[in-house]
Amino acid sequence: MRRYVRLFPSCPAPEVAASQPRVNPLEGKMLLSSLPSLHLNPIPALALFQSLPFQALSVEPFWYRGEQHVAITQPFAGRCSLLEWDHLDGAFRAYASINVKHFRLHGDVYVCLTRFIGDSKVMRWEGSMFRDVQHMPSRGSMVFQPLGIGSHRYAVLGNDYSFSQVYRYDARSGLFVRFQELNTQAPRSFAHLAVHQRDFVFAASFKGDTQIYRHITIDLSA
Repeated sequence: MRRYVRLFPSCPAPEVAASQPRVNPLEGKMLLSSLPSLHLNPIPALALFQSLPFQALSVEPFWYRGEQHVAITQPFAGRCSLLEWDHLDGAFRAYASINVKHFRLHGDVYVCLTRFIGDSKVMRWEGSMFRDVQHMPSRGSMVFQPLGIGSHRYAVLGNDYSFSQVYRYDARSGLFVRFQELNTQAPRSFAHLAVHQRDFVFAASFKGDTQIYRHITIDLSA
């Protein structure tokens, strides 16, 4: 370049007209025709709508009085939650929690169904569904616990307002017969424990002292 300048000192540099860059009218715009057809149409997806604060093993929808409900079993908690659609809040809400305990007797499966208002039930599995066997008045009950102690079969119906009722199974009638009351405040659970050929029943209390009962045999012939 220096040689060129020296040889032609009077030759002016050619003027280059400042040209404006060409504007592409499609620049910055997405060409819809270049996208796959899948992105042009709405696609289905599952979006999280609501979480329930408990673990469950199975879910079963059902209709009741013209409304859709959902039953969710919680075997580890020993209860079944019933949900319904809340039209005001636009969400599912649990309107009932039913405590259920099961036991076996003569090869049949039974459940003790707890109700806080109304009657608690003993139900037997009939091959395709549970059928009512016996009703017990249970206003204020939060637990209906079956217990097997030796050859005896019991069912303890706790009560928050009164004495808890202990029922003993009568093989002749095939029903549970009330035979004892327990003064345990707001019981929430009963459990049997065998230690050194002795049988104990623990009664967990929500408001008072947790109590331990010993299973004894009273001689009425004396």
